[in-house]
Amino acid sequence: MLETMRRSYESVTGLDGYPIITTGATYARFMPNIIAFGPSFPGQIGIAHNHNEYMFVDDLKRNIEIYRRTLDELLR
Repeated sequence: MLETMRRSYESVTGLDGYPIITTGATYARFMPNIIAFGPSFPGQIGIAHNHNEYMFVDDLKRNIEIYRRTLDELLR
């Protein structure tokens, strides 16, 4: 699954899709066999989960395409 997510990220962004670990809380800690998958892009550092949180429309579209490709491959 991680490899599928990495390939999807790389095919959409052209960037290295290495996974990172975050100290942020997710619901994954309450469910077995769950991976929290939240693609990020250069320049987004510090904009998430803060006052006036936002995402650029182009980044939202890239996220949608990454999720679509990941789901397409996982559902084959």
